[in-house]
Amino acid sequence: MRPLDLKIFGEISFMKISDEKEIFTTRKLKKDLIFYLLVYLCFGLQGPLILVWQISRAPADLQLPSVEFFISPVLSTFAIGLLISLTIGKLVTSPLVRKFKDQHVSQGVVLDNSTSILGHLGFNLGMGVLLGISFVGKIICNILVTVNDQTAILFCQTIVSTVSALFVGVAIGLSFWVISQVVFLERETNQHMMVQYYSTKQWSWVMIIAGGVIIYIIGRTFYKIATLS
Repeated sequence: MRPLDLKIFGEISFMKISDEKEIFTTRKLKKDLIFYLLVYLCFGLQGPLILVWQISRAPADLQLPSVEFFISPVLSTFAIGLLISLTIGKLVTSPLVRKFKDQHVSQGVVLDNSTSILGHLGFNLGMGVLLGISFVGKIICNILVTVNDQTAILFCQTIVSTVSALFVGVAIGLSFWVISQVVFLERETNQHMMVQYYSTKQWSWVMIIAGGVIIYIIGRTFYKIATLS
């Protein structure tokens, strides 16, 4: 075999090996967008629900303010974030939807690198921000508040939930605009828009491990709350 043939054979073999290490998944774009919106909604609800549950199980001698006192700022901030995103959402999301349309027309699918921080249609970044708010807020609360001061803990958790609610409100509003524009494009083209995720097997294992760690941390948090209550 000539050197040139060896070079070509080596490149073809390398391409096959690279392809074998990549994972491709194709799903309906609208279906995934709706799923991510529901995840944001559930994440936003967990803070108020935990607060209500803790207040309902708190000892009567604590003389805590009413449930509405703690929940009102969370719901108000969520409404503000939702209103802002619904007002400017179409303008903000138009470049992203235009990118979806261009890829849909030219390639037949919307391409999304799931290993990127913007992967899964920006869901990686959104959940990263929400988890960051929760963990940083928890650290700050642990530093500023003593473990036995349940009243101060509830106030601190209310502040963290309020910040999360603002982000969740914005995320839900923007998701709504993206979904509505995707539905319009599907009707216009009379064809479902599909999204193709691509990643490596190594990254898939990293995500599985990371998911297990997150589930463990959330489960441990709920266990501690139940124990304290």
